[in-house]
Amino acid sequence: MLVLVPPSQLNIPYQQDINIPPGRKNPLIATLSSFARRSIRHFWPLLKRVLPIDAAVQEPVFLTSDLAGYYITRFARPYLETGVFDGVHLPTYRIALQILDSINNAALAGLALDEAENRLIHAWGERRDIYHTVIRIARSYQDFCLKRGLLDYALQIRLLVENLLDINEFQEHFEQSYNHLAADNVEEMGALAHDFIFWCMEYVHKTIIIYDTDGGFRTFLGADPAHAYLLADVCSDRAIWEKPTSVSAGMLSIVEIADVLLQDSPADTLPVVSGRSPALHFISTTFYPQMIDRCAAEIAKLVHQKKVPPKRIAVIAPYLSDSLLFALQSRSDSAGIPAKSCRPSRPLILEPIVQAVVIFLRLYTAEETEARPQPEEVSFALRTTIEGLDPVRAALLTQIAYRNDELAGLEKLTETVQTRLTEPICQRYEQMFSWLTAHRTEIASLPPDGFISRFAEEVISQPGFIGYLDVSVHSPLNSFITAAQSFTEAVYNGEDNNWAGIMRGFVRLTLDGLISPDVDPEPVEAVFIGPAHTYLTRDLRVDYQFWLDVGDDGWIERIEQPLTHPYVLRRGFPGGDMWTDDLETAAQKSRFRSLILGLLRRCHKGIFAAACDISAGGYEQRGRLAFILQQMFDQTRSSTP
Repeated sequence: MLVLVPPSQLNIPYQQDINIPPGRKNPLIATLSSFARRSIRHFWPLLKRVLPIDAAVQEPVFLTSDLAGYYITRFARPYLETGVFDGVHLPTYRIALQILDSINNAALAGLALDEAENRLIHAWGERRDIYHTVIRIARSYQDFCLKRGLLDYALQIRLLVENLLDINEFQEHFEQSYNHLAADNVEEMGALAHDFIFWCMEYVHKTIIIYDTDGGFRTFLGADPAHAYLLADVCSDRAIWEKPTSVSAGMLSIVEIADVLLQDSPADTLPVVSGRSPALHFISTTFYPQMIDRCAAEIAKLVHQKKVPPKRIAVIAPYLSDSLLFALQSRSDSAGIPAKSCRPSRPLILEPIVQAVVIFLRLYTAEETEARPQPEEVSFALRTTIEGLDPVRAALLTQIAYRNDELAGLEKLTETVQTRLTEPICQRYEQMFSWLTAHRTEIASLPPDGFISRFAEEVISQPGFIGYLDVSVHSPLNSFITAAQSFTEAVYNGEDNNWAGIMRGFVRLTLDGLISPDVDPEPVEAVFIGPAHTYLTRDLRVDYQFWLDVGDDGWIERIEQPLTHPYVLRRGFPGGDMWTDDLETAAQKSRFRSLILGLLRRCHKGIFAAACDISAGGYEQRGRLAFILQQMFDQTRSSTP
């Protein structure tokens, strides 16, 4: 059996719940891209015969999104310097990632790059030069990668569906390997994945297709729910489940009311709810910090008084800024409640510990033509890594130890300065400085992941440094080390051990914002904190959800993507048509309805909707979600707790 799932955690229930009798073969649970990688690796010699791949390439290299960003930035940088993207107002990493989004969305729709360019130009009615440049970069990048066997997500799925499926040997292998197919959440897949499912049906005995009518949360990543429904036309049997099976009666009534309100139906069509509903609570405050305090107090009450496990609580916001995350985590720490955050789109360089490590690496890897770290940066790195070093003493330590763009020892400190810095701080600095001095030559003799791993283990995780007591720094550090390993595997040619050059390339990639955190951290017993779309695409389910800042327009607005367009690059969108305000409004309403119903149906017992009159930026808030929630609140005749 082949079980096909979209790129999310939807494979976990299959891995945990399927019990195979002894002697029977386990099913293959895969995403389209993981199945493509498995198949490409097996049939690589056959693919090399029909594709323009260098004969010297022995094995394919499968690029992560970070590495794809590294290579595409190499092609985008000359255009960035000409100023063609100046009107876009995005940082380098966002430009690179949105070009990749255009490549991936076109691949998922089965569109050639020329067709993607034509659609983007006509949809906006302007920006011709920008989209022409985007596709020119995309074409150069893909030609470069294919020739060298560097396969990103788009190339992986294209080689599978557009090349491998036509090879007799692959067809015979597939028919011998699988006789059943289960495709789950097909509305979260692109049209090319649906093509693959149609193809599989010709070779397997039985197919099960699962479709969530209120899904499509990955639309901005190329999912095509409308095209997925075409799969229903070839099914001989259909079964429909209208109501969630794991929510309380109170939540079920909330879902029914929300469903009607989100379709702008007349008031007399609303279901009648008698009595107070405990499932919907409204928290209303004047100012933003008060809203956070009230939510933190309600979470503490659930955990400490009602004994709700922290992992059964989620705090959800339209966007999760650094300041909001800090406020939530600090309040959770004060209440003794573990909390974890998930922001997969946030560059890893924004993590303080990663930024500090990169500053130290720049001290020992920067070439003469590159800028050395500024004293302010060195001060930041020192206070981030050394336990107990405050900003004032960090500035003093930097003034003494950072001379001529290099760190130095503290051999000639005056008694007054040593007293101000304190002896423990001086000892910790000398310990780190001695390690860096003794191991600096290893930057040229060790792969980047090896050197960074040793620095993290032998310095940062030792007593007196941040990683000894603060376990929260380990996750970003581990992600950083894993990214360094993947980068090395992709760019190392197996001959020239120029590890210093590879380290410089990895540092530059990190500084460009193209290294992301691990999107699948180990599950922990903690309150989940994250953006709404992250919660949904990970298919999380909890007992209680806290919706923050429900008056913010971010709940309904689409993320800015000026260099791509997930709707225009769908297979069913008429090529050459313009994307109008009416189309955007209709898509917005559909997306908003899917988002809210998706959250409600993944909450078992209750919603705490939190609003503040004045936003964090000082503006009055009257968003669409707050209006809908107020109607729901009135309909259930509940009252503010």
